[in-house]
Amino acid sequence: MNRMVAAAFALVNACVPKAAKQVVFCSFPDYSDNARAVYEEMVRSGMDKQYRITWLLNGEVPAALPPERCCRQHSLKGMWRYFRAKYVFHTHGLFNNRPPKRQTVVSLWHGMPLKTIMKLDATHPADEVFCFTYTIATSPLFQDVMARAFGCSPAQCLLTGQPRNDALFEKSDVLAQMGIDRTAFDRLFLWMPTYRRSAIGDVRCDGNGGTEEGVAFLTGEQLAALNAELVSLNSMMLIKLHPMQVEIPAETRTYSHIRFLRKTAGLLYHLVGEADALLTDCSSVYMDYLMLDRPIGFVFDDMAQYEANRGFVFDRPLEYMPGKTVQDYEGLTAFLHDVVAARDTFGEARRAVNEKINTYCDNNSSARLLKEVFGE
Repeated sequence: MNRMVAAAFALVNACVPKAAKQVVFCSFPDYSDNARAVYEEMVRSGMDKQYRITWLLNGEVPAALPPERCCRQHSLKGMWRYFRAKYVFHTHGLFNNRPPKRQTVVSLWHGMPLKTIMKLDATHPADEVFCFTYTIATSPLFQDVMARAFGCSPAQCLLTGQPRNDALFEKSDVLAQMGIDRTAFDRLFLWMPTYRRSAIGDVRCDGNGGTEEGVAFLTGEQLAALNAELVSLNSMMLIKLHPMQVEIPAETRTYSHIRFLRKTAGLLYHLVGEADALLTDCSSVYMDYLMLDRPIGFVFDDMAQYEANRGFVFDRPLEYMPGKTVQDYEGLTAFLHDVVAARDTFGEARRAVNEKINTYCDNNSSARLLKEVFGE
């Protein structure tokens, strides 16, 4: 929004009376992540019978949502629902609006950051507005990080844990929905890199920008060799690409034991919870995965470039990354073999870092947040 439109929007929002039982949700991608987890907890607990809930969407109505609860974000109806809502939950910002005192806006964000965000990111536009009543944090350490990142008080950073993490502790049929027979493999590896080149949202290039195939350092020949290695280990690898990542060559190829994913059939964190080991870089998913106390491999061959381009919220980020650092193909296959052979030398370090990052290690983060916001 330009300044005049933003000022007019804020004035209307301040003047429109709020409906005490009206709630708005918005997420990127549509119907996902922390917002979806909070909504589904409201449904489980019966709060959807007490409150009128609206999902603001940019795409098609998801099959899991009642159509009457959905409308387009950038429509008169969508904006009116926002104006009337007493409670608003979003993951990536919504209308760049400073909420009036009568409206409670909760920024659920999308993970505790290792990479710099907002005011901690020197490349972020200084005039971009990101306002809320509350955001969330997973520990006192991250209450401080989030407060500095958003220029708010630590008291606005509710110590609840991340709602999406509830799914880590729940049983699901997410693999069956994806056509994967879990009993056919001894190990399931999940690789979740953050984006290097983004196509939407915060369009930027971090690290080395993505190499030949777009999957870390891997060449086309190495991807084929990796598939053969996974066959020999009777293991499957799922590579879940970041929703902002530009299309990469590797995802157009087909392998027997490697599958590239843009979306999952159900909740992404049900899938994360199924993985025997995680591969990632500075993606916040590893901080969530620490709660499961399973092996993590950090595929971060461009860490120096990433630090120069983007930077980290901690001066010594490696102290918060308790796992094997993977910088080449040989290191990657060594990690796979260690997991299959149950060789794990990072257990103590994982648990020590987890204590700093995750105050709660349970499936009650959504319920804690709802109690903080609604007092119920």
